Amino acid sequence: SYDIIVCDYNMNKDTNGQQLLEYLRSQNLLSPSAIFIMVTAENNYTLVASAAEFQPDAYMVKPLTGGKLLERLDRLLDKQNALKAVSSKINRKDYAGAVAECDVVMQSEPKWAAEVIKIKASSLLELGKPDEALAVYQKALSLRDDLVWAKLGVARCYLMSGDLNEAKLAAKDVLTLSSQYIPAYDLLAKISEALGEDEEALNSLNRSYDVIPSARRSRMVGDAAYRSGNTELARTAFERAVNHTKGSVTAYPSDVISLAQIHIDLGNANLALET
Repeated sequence: SYDIIVCDYNMNKDTNGQQLLEYLRSQNLLSPSAIFIMVTAENNYTLVASAAEFQPDAYMVKPLTGGKLLERLDRLLDKQNALKAVSSKINRKDYAGAVAECDVVMQSEPKWAAEVIKIKASSLLELGKPDEALAVYQKALSLRDDLVWAKLGVARCYLMSGDLNEAKLAAKDVLTLSSQYIPAYDLLAKISEALGEDEEALNSLNRSYDVIPSARRSRMVGDAAYRSGNTELARTAFERAVNHTKGSVTAYPSDVISLAQIHIDLGNANLALET
């Protein structure tokens, strides 16, 4: 059980550092307090990190020195220590306690205000209090109107309140502000499905794949396409998922089984057997 992991993005293997992080987080192999730092020679990793669903706590561009690493760790540990009481409540699923701790931290550690507001609002949603959460998100937006996470939070509040049309408008507003923001595509797909707009839901997931052409995105497109009866798109999506993860720790045998089932549905029994 490691406290800090420093990982290179390019591991000279079928698995890269981003896939390793996805695997560790999706399999719950990292403790909630573990710090994961990605190291890369690629300046364009900024785009990967900003869009990635499993984000590192920090990423650093080579050449990496001990001094730079120490400076970054100091800030990360300072943040972790400031939010320790809140994180403890969240880990125990004591969301009411987390909300109370957020108010305390807001007074004692104002420099982490944005992070605290985000946690408080999401905790209120976990408690099934969308109206109170909405007030917190709107307060954040009154301080700064370009906070995409707060705008998406507003959409989640409307969805929980059952106001699907307002939720849809709010989610689209997020994508107007940031077309790379993956959670907005997922929420828009969820809202569209609830409205019975399967084609629009599928379109949202497809657009998210354009932002992050990952196996997980392909899998989500494949599942949605299969549910809506678009078997050809489902086949393409699961073929992509299998190819994305071939030889990687993020490979899922279920992707291959799903692809085989789709071949059967399309009348390609021999190809299904080969798959």
